[in-house]
Amino acid sequence: MASSPANNEASLGHDMLVEVLTRLPLKSFSRSRCVSKSWRGLASDGYVRGRLPLVVSVVVQLEADDGPTYISNSDAAAGVLGRADLGFLPSRSDSTLVDCCDGLLLFYSSLTSSFRACNPITGRHAALPRPARPTLLSIALFDPCRSRHFRVLSFARWLARGAELEVYDSESDEWRAREVHWGVETDTLSATMRYSGGVLYILAQPNRMVAVRVDDDTMACRVVELPEATRVESCVGRMGGRLHYSVSDGSRVRAWMLEGEEWVLKHCVEIKMGEFRVMGFNPEREVVYMCVGTKLVAYDLCEERVEEAWELGEEKGHLMHVWVFPFNKNLEDLLS
Repeated sequence: MASSPANNEASLGHDMLVEVLTRLPLKSFSRSRCVSKSWRGLASDGYVRGRLPLVVSVVVQLEADDGPTYISNSDAAAGVLGRADLGFLPSRSDSTLVDCCDGLLLFYSSLTSSFRACNPITGRHAALPRPARPTLLSIALFDPCRSRHFRVLSFARWLARGAELEVYDSESDEWRAREVHWGVETDTLSATMRYSGGVLYILAQPNRMVAVRVDDDTMACRVVELPEATRVESCVGRMGGRLHYSVSDGSRVRAWMLEGEEWVLKHCVEIKMGEFRVMGFNPEREVVYMCVGTKLVAYDLCEERVEEAWELGEEKGHLMHVWVFPFNKNLEDLLS
């Protein structure tokens, strides 16, 4: 006769059960809450969730007509990245993946001028109300550490030093017209952007960064001088809990940390792995994620060693984005 979950928990012991749960693939961990009330409580415990591995999320743009592929470790064993099946999305054939942020995918259909948001980890998706104006550029803003709600910026018209846009808020399910003023010439802005802590960071030529307070209805901007000129290989984001800016030249990584208004050189590390490009940061530790050939490599800048590597496959294409973020209740409830 099969034993009950309560008997299993008693026989395993609390500590052993925690070890078992935190070694499960993330989707399986989430489903474990359905086993019993005691398991639900344990799986919802902040300490237990804090021991879960971060979600490594990758978008690869294939050269074939199949479009982009979403890859993550959310439904795979440790050290493995798995491809998400996005077949549940309706009308994917006439939609384009325009942005992604901490697990949220944003699709846009130019035929209907409409957006659809997708949570590939849970398989949930939702159509957004149509904005009043067609979009020139769209940006998804989601931070699972702050809220299960997200925003979308839809830029409708460029100005010499700013832009006219509409802002979608999933909490109100409405678009609102806004105007933003960068403080720099619009044509100096790069495509390197990162959202964190309610701020959108945009790198600009020749050596500046625009910080846009997107959670504030005023969308106030400030310009930050960078310690080194921006280039294609530049990367900005939170690493080890602090804002960092990195530049790589194919053999060496230089990473600066922002302290107040000053940049402090934190790491200057030579990496002998052939050509590579830094694609993202670990938000909790001083680890960078690099594209090296067909692999995604997690490199510990403090220990100066490879921590983990994942094979992305042999398909012809290129990495679009890499995000690393915590698996928590906000991520599960996204689009619920």
